[in-house]
Amino acid sequence: MAKFGHNHVMVNHAVSGWVAAADGVRGASLSLRIPVADFVVDDPDARAAEGADFSEEVAGEARDGTRHNMLSEGCLDGDRHPGITLTSRAVGMVDGKPVVTFAVNVAGHESTLIVPFTLETSPDRVSGSGNFVLRQSDLGLVPFSILLGALQVQNDVTVKFNLVAVKS
Repeated sequence: MAKFGHNHVMVNHAVSGWVAAADGVRGASLSLRIPVADFVVDDPDARAAEGADFSEEVAGEARDGTRHNMLSEGCLDGDRHPGITLTSRAVGMVDGKPVVTFAVNVAGHESTLIVPFTLETSPDRVSGSGNFVLRQSDLGLVPFSILLGALQVQNDVTVKFNLVAVKS
């Protein structure tokens, strides 16, 4: 059944939130909200940017089906939980690199997520970027599966982000 599956790329450009950067990294705090309805599934340009493992084009019908499954009650439950929230519990340094510990709320389940990032600052702007692997099950999600598990979404998800906050 694996030949019927493919890798997915999910993109969301509607992330909102705030950053308070008082006394450098250790004094910072932040909160983010990701509206689940704004996820774009398998955009051809986003897939191409991810390289050879994502070179296969995904038909519109398959993209729509994946998005429907992702937003369904069994996964993100978008009707009852329209957003994913991340609120910092701590921001610090580990081995000389910035790390934020988030309280994450996904589909009514709260968990903790530790995210390393690269930080760039200027007087009017702060940006953080990075990538990490997380397990859907660590967020209280059950990876999508059909046909008694013959076709299933992998538990590990690679998250890539680039967030920019501008002083207001």
